[in-house]
Amino acid sequence: ESNPYKGGGLFVYDATVSRSKHDGGTIIDPTKVYPTDWKNRTQVNDWFLPSNTDTGCWVRQYDGAVDVLWFGAMPNFSVGVDNSIAINRALLSKNNITIPQGNYIIHRPILTAKANAVIKGDGVDTTIITVENNLWQGTTYNDKSYNGAFVDTSGVDGLWIEAATIQDLTLIGNSYSADGKIGIDFDNVCMRVNVKNVVITAFDKGLHTYKSWCHNYIGVSITDCITNSIHMDTFANGYNFSGCTVYGKSVMTACHIVVENACYGNNFNGGAIEKANVGVTLRNNAQMNINGVDWEVFGLLFMQQIDCPDLPSVISACSIMGNPSQAGIATNNGNLIVEGNKIFNPNGTIDSTVFFAGGTGKLVLNDNEYGQYTGKLIDGNAKIYGNDLARYDFNKSNRSSDKKVLDAYREVDDIDFEFITSTLAPYSVSNVITKKTQIGNSFLIQTKMKVTQTAVDGDYFIIRITELSGRSGLVGRFAFSPTNDKLFRDGVFGNIISDNGACYLIKDSGGLLTKDVLATNSDNLFSFNITFIDNV
Repeated sequence: ESNPYKGGGLFVYDATVSRSKHDGGTIIDPTKVYPTDWKNRTQVNDWFLPSNTDTGCWVRQYDGAVDVLWFGAMPNFSVGVDNSIAINRALLSKNNITIPQGNYIIHRPILTAKANAVIKGDGVDTTIITVENNLWQGTTYNDKSYNGAFVDTSGVDGLWIEAATIQDLTLIGNSYSADGKIGIDFDNVCMRVNVKNVVITAFDKGLHTYKSWCHNYIGVSITDCITNSIHMDTFANGYNFSGCTVYGKSVMTACHIVVENACYGNNFNGGAIEKANVGVTLRNNAQMNINGVDWEVFGLLFMQQIDCPDLPSVISACSIMGNPSQAGIATNNGNLIVEGNKIFNPNGTIDSTVFFAGGTGKLVLNDNEYGQYTGKLIDGNAKIYGNDLARYDFNKSNRSSDKKVLDAYREVDDIDFEFITSTLAPYSVSNVITKKTQIGNSFLIQTKMKVTQTAVDGDYFIIRITELSGRSGLVGRFAFSPTNDKLFRDGVFGNIISDNGACYLIKDSGGLLTKDVLATNSDNLFSFNITFIDNV
């Protein structure tokens, strides 16, 4: 039976090389031989007999990366064999390794603490790293504990190492509970970090980063993780996820993406966020821009934002589908922009009690397309801005005592008002187009109409509006064109002053607007805009 630990290759004997450099793959102490019971050995240090000679080694002749097979890694899904030993020896030999096609079982983390680490497989379908769950144990480095299949760390907070590449492989965690096991764990690693074409599945957390920045993830797929697919914690800044997917095939992840504790300048572009209780959670001054992403199937929330009042996060150009039971997007002391998205339930209406649930903070809604919904689209005390508020009929929400807060949007096509003269004689108008818009506690009344020549008593105009009863002072502006010029190029302009609901028209040039402006034209165009705050 052949020995699976043989690596093969061309070696040249060098009498000057210290035998203390023996690594079992690229430098071989010739006095060390495989024991006859090699199949029963579990530690690399057990494989060889001791040597008392100081120098003289066989040195492998090669260029480029080292192959983990040279160090005894077994790619044939050998149950009970811990390939992390061989892979870690390869990383100690040279921080640039290849993992050829095969399925490698590991019992411990694969850990590097050097700059410019490079770990490459042959492809996500051919190079597979599998955790043997019942034999798994974490590791400690510089008195810090780690529990990831791949760990890249300086081991010291504030001591950063630069550059890392992990690509073209699959990690399988076999975690079916919140056991703390992580797929890839970056700790104090920054700049030129690239993870490409990697699949991470069945861990407690798929990807965890702590005090690291400027990472780039391309074509990464994270599936069936229990607690989080991605967890970015503390100063995880300048991240870019491009064409990445986080979703649950058979597991409803608690929250796919958690970003917290002063993490800024992060982007998730393209790809998908699908099947979780919560899609994205931002906490404690975190920020993320999400663009062009497919969101689908959420139990509670698409997105949750808590205590992030500073830099705004943005959701844009996304397809947001589903019918979450709690709310669609919830902010509490947040700053969020939602624009240019298609928001709907492909199976019918969105019937969550509230879709945009706002605590304190700011929410901007621009140019979104909404499908059918029931219940309230907006509720809460956040300040709501954006042009959606003038385009959609949001169901009325609970009233708020804060007049600055949006709590409702409503439009009506007409409003009852009286156009009279100074003697209270009714004045004839025609072609009236009137709209009243309610945004929270604020009302806007817009009217355009034609005013005919009518022989009635009185020399100036009054508008009487019941809803302005009890309000006095400036409430709006008017414009009048004696030639029916829709651009009001010959217009007379002025302010509308309310006296307990009776509105007087004061020209900018001074004095009241009188009937003599009608001249001889029967198609005089009159327009006014009135804004006021209602009583709560």
